[in-house]
Amino acid sequence: MKAGCARVDITPPIGVDMTGFAARPGPSRGVRDPLHARALVLEEGSERIGIVTMDLLSLDFGIVDWIRREVQRRTGMAGDHLLLSASHTHSGPATISLRGLGSLDSHYLDVLRRQVAGVVQMAAERLEPAELGFGNGQLRLGLNRRHPRKPQAPRSDGVDVLRVDRAGTGHPLAILFSCAVHPVILGPSNLQLSRDYPGAAVDAIERAFPGALGLFAQGCCGDINPEVGIGNDFGVSDRAGNSLGAEAARVAASIQVQPSATLRAASRTVLLPQFDPPPLAEARETLKQKESVDEKTRSESKNRGYLLFYAGLVEWARAVCELSQAGLTGFSQPIEIQCLRMGDGLISALSGEMLVRYDLRWRGLSPFPYNFILAYSNGCLGYVPPAEEYPFGGYEVDMAYQFYGTLMVRPESEELIFNALTDLARSLSAS
Repeated sequence: MKAGCARVDITPPIGVDMTGFAARPGPSRGVRDPLHARALVLEEGSERIGIVTMDLLSLDFGIVDWIRREVQRRTGMAGDHLLLSASHTHSGPATISLRGLGSLDSHYLDVLRRQVAGVVQMAAERLEPAELGFGNGQLRLGLNRRHPRKPQAPRSDGVDVLRVDRAGTGHPLAILFSCAVHPVILGPSNLQLSRDYPGAAVDAIERAFPGALGLFAQGCCGDINPEVGIGNDFGVSDRAGNSLGAEAARVAASIQVQPSATLRAASRTVLLPQFDPPPLAEARETLKQKESVDEKTRSESKNRGYLLFYAGLVEWARAVCELSQAGLTGFSQPIEIQCLRMGDGLISALSGEMLVRYDLRWRGLSPFPYNFILAYSNGCLGYVPPAEEYPFGGYEVDMAYQFYGTLMVRPESEELIFNALTDLARSLSAS
């Protein structure tokens, strides 16, 4: 087996819009810590897979497609063998189309996609004999924001770690780690580009293992906020990240790497059914209400973020009216489900904002002893709540889809995803 890794600075120019929070008072005004794309490429025989972690909220699907095609052209790696994982930092630039949450800068995005393709190429050109192993740790960083007053509300305290060593040296080449907590410690008032807590965690890993590349991949944190709260300073964010990095480093130090590992990849796109558009009269009434609030906001607010936010909701309501006017039904939304096998470990990646129950349920179903399950990977279609969460309503069910798209996915989406995950994992386990 061989491995190679590389990193590239993807920090945008000052003045680009940030994303993740509504009602930001303005575009970026500084850089607190540089943003990076980090690539790990693994090769076993003729099989090659790649993992890229990025200090971004997410990517549009068109950008993902372009990067994969370019990487295949440059390296020969199949598109569905490349995993593009975003940390989901809410202090990063607008790199995914979200209504009212920051405008995309086409010049920056053009450079970004070339940088990401390039960092994979660099990693592929640095392949050297390698060994790898998996481990698990525990650290409580988050709480369930949908059920904050319930002590037993679901959350994941797991810290998953993949260690890749230079063969025969005992020294890590790269350490990939994951947890499931929203990177929102810095809050909407922050206008400095930052990695939030994952940045400090990666720095802690690289201090613990000099010469190794740290890579953070975000888990199913759709309903998990940091226990320390939102809107804190950089010191709070750094302390949370240092705690995570210390736990990941502890686990990494205990991992026994193996000199060989089966590498395999599989991917499937599943169509998730969506709710039908409302009756036209109802859609028009919703649009009227949104326009009224938007007009009031434009006349009273000087906060650019509020203006963009309410204008985005009007844009959504108009799109709903168009669908209702057309009288069409049976809409669906594609989601990519990707699985990468590395020996006795499996990395599963979903292109949505997945709630933590996906993490907890999958660990009881997977045929592999070690599991990463990642959200915000290879793009993001928006929130996909488990079926049992729909009766509770709330932001993740009733509102967030208005920023991502036009219609909400239906509760049966959960079973479709798990059926595909199970099929892919079983096929990779058998191989």
